[in-house]
Amino acid sequence: MEIRMVLLDIDGTLVHQRRLVPSAHRVIAGLKQKGLEVALCTGRSVLHARRVQDVLGVEHGVYFNGALASSRGRIVQAMPLPNDVVERMIGFTRQHDLPLIMHTTDRAVTLSPIPEPLQPLLNAYDFSPIEVVDEYPLSDKPTVFQSNVLVTPDWDEEIQRQLPECLLYRWDWNAIDLQQGACDKSVGAQALFTHLGIKPEQAVHIGDGGNDIPLFRHVGISVAMGNAAAPVRRQASLVTKSVEEDGVLHACLALGLL
Repeated sequence: MEIRMVLLDIDGTLVHQRRLVPSAHRVIAGLKQKGLEVALCTGRSVLHARRVQDVLGVEHGVYFNGALASSRGRIVQAMPLPNDVVERMIGFTRQHDLPLIMHTTDRAVTLSPIPEPLQPLLNAYDFSPIEVVDEYPLSDKPTVFQSNVLVTPDWDEEIQRQLPECLLYRWDWNAIDLQQGACDKSVGAQALFTHLGIKPEQAVHIGDGGNDIPLFRHVGISVAMGNAAAPVRRQASLVTKSVEEDGVLHACLALGLL
């Protein structure tokens, strides 16, 4: 079936050590020249992804591991966390003195300053500036799409028990994402497919993380980066070179998309 859309993860796929890979501009320009729709599909917040999206000129995005999707500036899916869930999250993290960051569409906030020893983690992932606010809720309606709790894996089971409504995704030894349990990248991507009139089998997704697996299973062609862990590579239609070796470019060439 004809491919009409390419979805791309950011970290470990287009970005390595806080920098876009040299071939990223060539890839995006080439795909658009061929008439293909291109979307960034990431666990990052809108704020965190915006710099990459603007630099590359990508018009579609799936953020927060699927909780928010937008097309040419129009939101086509929004699944924020209910305020009562966020309030329980705040209560639990305060009780145990666990650093918590909350993400809206345009802010990253915390109720307590992030401890200095954890700043290198945020710097390594090029986090946007984090505001310290006095209270939550931030508004009358739900506005938090994702939270980061900066904890080691020994906390995962208890956090999941306390917040069963949430999807827990670990992206670093010292950090997890929490968001709506019904979300994953395939859910956000499907909102884009429906909006654009594209069938899932007409799409390619390229990524390197465990959060890419649900979308791998949903699209016509899935490509794992060479730097992906073995369980991720096993779920893909094919495996390309690593991010340092311009794996996205090589995949697009191999598939005849460029």
